[in-house]
Amino acid sequence: MLLAAVRAAARPEDPAERRLWNGLRAFFEHTAEHPEGWAVLSRQARSYGEPFAGVVAELRESVVDFIVRLIEEAAGTESLDGCEASGLAYALVGAAESLADRAICPPGNAAPSAREAAATLMNVAWVGLENLVDGRRWGMARA
Repeated sequence: MLLAAVRAAARPEDPAERRLWNGLRAFFEHTAEHPEGWAVLSRQARSYGEPFAGVVAELRESVVDFIVRLIEEAAGTESLDGCEASGLAYALVGAAESLADRAICPPGNAAPSAREAAATLMNVAWVGLENLVDGRRWGMARA
């Protein structure tokens, strides 16, 4: 259901930026609407081992593959190689998972809305990707 919600929101006819934004919002909306399901996927399934861990890993790989395609489409293959696009996708998926976990907070803690969580990731991922496409990269010499 989660992957279907993300894929349905990220319509192929939209530009990559809009697809990523819509997909992130759908991810956070789905996890907020189904906190128990997200808790099972993100916490319990990994700790109980097979067959649940395998299903979670498969779902995660499907999401990563989807994000890799969006990144490659947005950046073009001349800006990023496949290994870099894959690394960025894993980082984005890991960040999304962490923000979704944060949204399931104990009462009294401020959890971000789906829109706020998606905007946070867009600010990190899309702004960073734009810099990469424009040839601006972080370098040790400047650190």
